[in-house]
Amino acid sequence: MKKKWQTAKDGKQKTAALVEASERILQDLNRVIGRATNELEQLVGDYAKLSLSGSFSAQVGSAVRLLEQNYAVLEKKDVGPEQLQRVKRSLDHMQRKQSLLNKTGERV
Repeated sequence: MKKKWQTAKDGKQKTAALVEASERILQDLNRVIGRATNELEQLVGDYAKLSLSGSFSAQVGSAVRLLEQNYAVLEKKDVGPEQLQRVKRSLDHMQRKQSLLNKTGERV
């Protein structure tokens, strides 16, 4: 890339060198993302097998409902924004876990 850029005689050749380098980088990134996605899918499947499926997802569902109720109560009370935000982060985290378990359960 650097050599092509340095030997380029006009803007058109410099642009072509940049496009070629960008395409190479994009291909590398796509390969990395593809491998990571495949690895994640395999890990999620393994996790689902370890989690004893139904009973574990029920526990996560209970935790989500409890956090939702707790958040609703705290919203109505006069609590600090930090405490409310902490509960919201926990709720969002557990909802993501629940969503992941549901998607994994559908695949298995």
